[in-house]
Amino acid sequence: MKLFELAKGSDGAVPEIKGYWEPIHAVYRRDAMIDAIKKALAEGKTRPKDTYRYLKLTKLEETKIKSFDPELRSFVNINSLQDLAKASDEFKNISK
Repeated sequence: MKLFELAKGSDGAVPEIKGYWEPIHAVYRRDAMIDAIKKALAEGKTRPKDTYRYLKLTKLEETKIKSFDPELRSFVNINSLQDLAKASDEFKNISK
């Protein structure tokens, strides 16, 4: 919900953790992002952050994120069955 609030009046809102953009955890205005993707692809660029130079984005800074997610659990990557098992165990402990 916070990202949608921050995105008002811009083309989107993107969290930044440890100095890195988190494009998968972001929200974007559809039409603006489509235009930005077309421009980036025309330059041979394919990474999500390659579109950012064409967008007016609001950054959600890590300190603000920590105010509602102190351990940054929202940004844990799950890339394997082991990661999934670990995340599942942590979730079970949180919900107790």
